[in-house]
Amino acid sequence: MSLHRAQVLFWGSLGFVIGVTSVFVLEPRRTIWTCVALSFVCVGIVGYCIQRRKSVVNCARLDDVRYWCTAILLSAVFVVVGVLHCDHTLHQHDHYGLAGESVTLHGEVARQPIRSEKFLNFEVQEHGSDLRVLVRGAKYAGFSLGDELGITCVLKAPEVFNGFNYPRYLQMRGVHYLCDDAEVTLISPGTGFLARIARFRTMIEADLNTLIRSPESGLASGLLFGGDDRLSQKLQDAFSRTGMSHIVAVSGYNVSVIIMVITVVGIYLGLWRRQASILSIIAIVLFVAMIGFPSSGVRAAVMGMIVLCALIYGRAVHAFGVVIFAAALMLVWNPLQIAYDVGFQLSFGAVLGIMAFVPVLEHFVQNYRKIPFIVEILFVTISAQLFVLPIIVYHFMTFSSVSLLTNLFVLPILPFTMFFVFVTAVMSQIWFPIAFFFALISQVLLAYEIAVITYFAERSWSSVEITEFSWVLAVLYYSFLVGITAFFNHKGLYRK
Repeated sequence: MSLHRAQVLFWGSLGFVIGVTSVFVLEPRRTIWTCVALSFVCVGIVGYCIQRRKSVVNCARLDDVRYWCTAILLSAVFVVVGVLHCDHTLHQHDHYGLAGESVTLHGEVARQPIRSEKFLNFEVQEHGSDLRVLVRGAKYAGFSLGDELGITCVLKAPEVFNGFNYPRYLQMRGVHYLCDDAEVTLISPGTGFLARIARFRTMIEADLNTLIRSPESGLASGLLFGGDDRLSQKLQDAFSRTGMSHIVAVSGYNVSVIIMVITVVGIYLGLWRRQASILSIIAIVLFVAMIGFPSSGVRAAVMGMIVLCALIYGRAVHAFGVVIFAAALMLVWNPLQIAYDVGFQLSFGAVLGIMAFVPVLEHFVQNYRKIPFIVEILFVTISAQLFVLPIIVYHFMTFSSVSLLTNLFVLPILPFTMFFVFVTAVMSQIWFPIAFFFALISQVLLAYEIAVITYFAERSWSSVEITEFSWVLAVLYYSFLVGITAFFNHKGLYRK
């Protein structure tokens, strides 16, 4: 049995992801030598089976041996590629020779600024060099993506704090130095494509603030564009205590709403399904560009576009393969995400958990094809929470005891909320009066969600602080989940 193209893509992508991950766990040369040794073992097994084919194994068994050895060899090759790629990235810009020097930079805002409670944080890329700095400015400064700025400041090297490798985190974002007390001058507004997209986003957010009252307007913008910086600190804490911060992170929900709306409208206007799918791909690219290419948004966009391309060409898409391929593509672009981007970890962990564990839970329902929508939501929530629990505990040192319950009350309403917020944003650019009607529906749904989250967050038992975290427990935990998944997969549950 030989590998077909989809299997080659899957095993190659899986090997690359494992290789990148291993750099942060093992010494790179040890990983490479392990792969070389494993390759020799596989070659030896295949050679032995071919030599003893007639007396030792039958044809079917020999085909299985060839398949698995080929898969392992292919994965081993890409493990080495992943190790070398990640190790090379880690050693780029690994020094801070300009720290402490006063410099004057001329560059442009490289990412959409993030507004915190007291400051506006934005990254500036110097023209003619690869130098990028993180600038902390006044909260209400009106800078936007693509703006040309002049900056004078003393460069500061980032430092590790509270066990968090802040220098590596900034390196993942391409940032080399900090500029805390900078003199910033606007030279000219951005004129490029991304700058215009960013201004369009700002205009939509302003319209949402006009149509929807606060704090619901902040949640509406968070659902549509991602991020909780538009919410008050009290609400941000409430979302964190109830485990609901994920709803203001760009995810498959956002992309699926875009695909649904564009496809329905396109078909209504007379487009073929293939043409509507192409239009959806264009809309997804513009959307992710507008929100600043966050990892969760890129992951959802890549997966959505792969599925749409498969529909255009009439190909079946294997869900696990799509997720692994999307992860590999993102790690080719930036391998540091696997270790320093919490959103990347939570996003892929939740998706894999849903795909792997929902069928396990459905197995215990006699007729899962007829289960109520609310039970499906419960299964999805439990599966996602189970697979991201160690990630949450490790990064945030907290466990929300009301997360499942809060998700159960909020998630069934969330797709409808996102749909009406999206339509409100679109109609505000087409015909402002009718946007008020959709804004009213959005206001009611958003108010309900905030009320539920606030209610559960105020319970004294809503979250538990975890002071110590053991990687041994995490490995045992995931081994148990993988074992359960493998057991049901062996029973043929995932092939029903």
